[in-house]
Amino acid sequence: MSLLSCPAVCQLLGRLLLFPICYRPVIKTCYDEPFCPPTNKGKCIMKISEVANFCAHDEYGRLRVSRETLRVYRTTVNRLLEFFGDVPVASISSADMVAFQTWMDGKNIAAATRNSYIRNVRAFWNRMRMLGEDVCETKNIFRFKKEPKRVKSITEKNTWRMMAATGIRDTAILWLAMDSARRRGGLACLRLNDFRIMWNEEHEEYYIIGQVVEKGEKPQLLMAYHGAALALKAWLIVREELLRILGVEDHGYVFVNIKNGQPLGLISFSALTKKIAQRANIPADQATNLHSFRHRAAKELLKNLSLTEVRDILGHEDITTTANQYAVNSEDELMEAFFTRARRKKGRFFD
Repeated sequence: MSLLSCPAVCQLLGRLLLFPICYRPVIKTCYDEPFCPPTNKGKCIMKISEVANFCAHDEYGRLRVSRETLRVYRTTVNRLLEFFGDVPVASISSADMVAFQTWMDGKNIAAATRNSYIRNVRAFWNRMRMLGEDVCETKNIFRFKKEPKRVKSITEKNTWRMMAATGIRDTAILWLAMDSARRRGGLACLRLNDFRIMWNEEHEEYYIIGQVVEKGEKPQLLMAYHGAALALKAWLIVREELLRILGVEDHGYVFVNIKNGQPLGLISFSALTKKIAQRANIPADQATNLHSFRHRAAKELLKNLSLTEVRDILGHEDITTTANQYAVNSEDELMEAFFTRARRKKGRFFD
């Protein structure tokens, strides 16, 4: 008598073979959203508060955009609610849309943000019209503001305004970023044994030499001048006393949270520059993030070093990255260089 002739064995084998089919797990995707599609297509009773969900979902109630896009949609709808109120969409005319754009022009909104709102509103109205909603005609009424070319490098004025609005720790961070041209990831991972603060007898000043691990887990050279060295020395003294008072064991990271003594993360590095810029009353459309200090450092290095040397300091693999990002001068920088050379040559531009 074989095993296959036994009913119990056959039943067990059948269950094992059918398990992947009968007991397939239900996987819930990120596109599952508890939203019921509207059933009032063409009846013109949809209100503005319903627009974001209506345009972000398909006819089966499934999310058709990413969650980040849905968040942006809701932000745009909040602007519409601020101006129109929660009125039916069909009651908004083309003249009202023109008035909405004029209202946004009068608010302190960056051109890129304003244009983003306009693009979203245009997408809303086009999709609602495509799905049968009776909305106003928007062709040729949306106008976009000219977006100024974004300056990635922080200005000298804003640099010192931010320096003056910080404490000891943040001053050390900003000065080190400005002098060394290191990324925030390298500063966040900086440890006490990664660098040395040394004294230069010839120039009678301190300097920093070491290395940090940055983008791509690659070690990069860390060099900084007298100002950054003094700021870092002052912070290290405060850091030692802070960890002692908080009762935190020294973990070796240079920059720590002043509340709990734990290492600062990447998000904290991004947040602190925003807070400092707000404290210094710097407009939000100006470059003030930590990477803008790296751009400023690269611009300063290019004044005295070759493009190849700057590439090695910044840690770029391709020299075209350095040339495209940092060797391009703005009109103000070109004018400053032109007139500086004119003064140096006393009116003669050629040797």
